[in-house]
Amino acid sequence: MKLLIRLLVIACLAFVAGALLGVKWNPEADFWGERRTQESHRVAALRESFPETPLVLFCGGSSCAFSVDPGLVTAASGRAAYNLGTSAWAGPKYYVDRAFQLARAGDIVVLGIEPNFLTEPELLKPSSLGMALAWRGLDPAAAAGGRSFGGSLTVKEQVGLLRPGARYLVTWAGKLLAGGPRYHYGPADAREGGRLETARGHPTGRGDAAVHPSRLTPEARALLEQIATLAKERQVRVAYALPWYFTAQESAAANREARGRLLEEIAAILPVLDDPARGVQTDPAWFSDTHYHLTAAGSQERSRQLGESLGRWLDP
Repeated sequence: MKLLIRLLVIACLAFVAGALLGVKWNPEADFWGERRTQESHRVAALRESFPETPLVLFCGGSSCAFSVDPGLVTAASGRAAYNLGTSAWAGPKYYVDRAFQLARAGDIVVLGIEPNFLTEPELLKPSSLGMALAWRGLDPAAAAGGRSFGGSLTVKEQVGLLRPGARYLVTWAGKLLAGGPRYHYGPADAREGGRLETARGHPTGRGDAAVHPSRLTPEARALLEQIATLAKERQVRVAYALPWYFTAQESAAANREARGRLLEEIAAILPVLDDPARGVQTDPAWFSDTHYHLTAAGSQERSRQLGESLGRWLDP
């Protein structure tokens, strides 16, 4: 009996330690959680500045955070805008729920969900980062879509997501011992309107040569249909905007064809903002540290095009 009690105590202590590492002492959650706190105040301030005008809220993964300049979108479309982009690994259900919590009737939500989350199995499940951010907001159900999607997680599922893996522990300890930055990004990367911009260069300077899947998974289709229903209920207009992706010249044509098929499937569920390049870009000057993160020049070009496409959709 004493051995059983000891084992239970050890298990409880191990869970508490893991949860602290995954939530409270998680530098990635620190960064994105602080953005979440700031965006609540800044969206509220934007409403005060434009009290009679619906807002445009961009939501998506880090491809959204590093590519959409709300000021340029406003200049091109005439609509006040804010960038709610977060880490893609927080999960689409987490950040879409967040966007709908901030949206009001009449607002426009532009989805920038990275295509791999829509075309590859298993990626729409709740994630450890989403769980960490949800716990920081004292709303664990948010990791599964919470109030917007009626999502919830069992205690067992939460325990599993809060338990840090070996790779996380090694990386966390290594960065702590090295004494350098504990996360890639920081306050210096923040720009006006929620946009992010990093000085980190692309690791290779070469675009992705692979040709990517072009069909919605059943789970992705169900998610987009839920979003369409939610938008109708909340009286919020929703459109999808395909993120720009750094692609090798030799695979650009094939990927544009594949993305075209994907956009046709999405357009049967939600409006899609026009993008002649279908998200496929080959200019290395437009990309920073990943295939999805844009430089200042890339962000300017994409934001201008987004604003024009948004204007054409809203004022046909």
